[in-house]
Amino acid sequence: MPADPIVAFDIETSGPVPNPFSMLSLGAVCLDGETLEPRGEWYERFGPLYGPEHTFDASTREWWTRFPDQLAEALRDPTPAREAADAFVAWVSGFTRGEKGRAVLLAAPAGFDGMFVNHYAVTSGHAFDTLPWKHRIMDLASFMVGRMGIEYHRHGRFMPKVEGHDHNALNDARVLARRFVLLQSGAPPAPEDPTRGDG
Repeated sequence: MPADPIVAFDIETSGPVPNPFSMLSLGAVCLDGETLEPRGEWYERFGPLYGPEHTFDASTREWWTRFPDQLAEALRDPTPAREAADAFVAWVSGFTRGEKGRAVLLAAPAGFDGMFVNHYAVTSGHAFDTLPWKHRIMDLASFMVGRMGIEYHRHGRFMPKVEGHDHNALNDARVLARRFVLLQSGAPPAPEDPTRGDG
């Protein structure tokens, strides 16, 4: 049986949790479940889901002051949130096998990004049980820990170094996908780099 597609995705947000805070943008790269070759990319900016404007929490607003160009991009010409969420669900569904096909989402961290994506999909009218990924959201760090047999808090020191991470959701999804391919292919891990801090 063919392997389920892997959809590496990244989000940018206005705060730590959905409602009242928002998902500003989402980027994704679909990988073939067998060959790990890219099958497509997706990117969209989301309008406010609650109220006329995005609500920012103080710490996130302060963090974004370090990346003003990326924030401007994430806020530019947004698509209505429910429309964008519908489009993402449909895009992922297009890579699955048949009406009940599934995909595996990949995030870093899955607990944060997956929370927003599921919230937006369900709030937009999709029953959770009908989502093409449902509960299948894999965390890159957890995958790496299991693959390498290292302690979780040390995973950042061994993460494959891939250029391009810049807090644009699509660029960061591309980096995530590339890191997953390197780890899955059995490439030698990066030498331990204590300057990168604990995960």
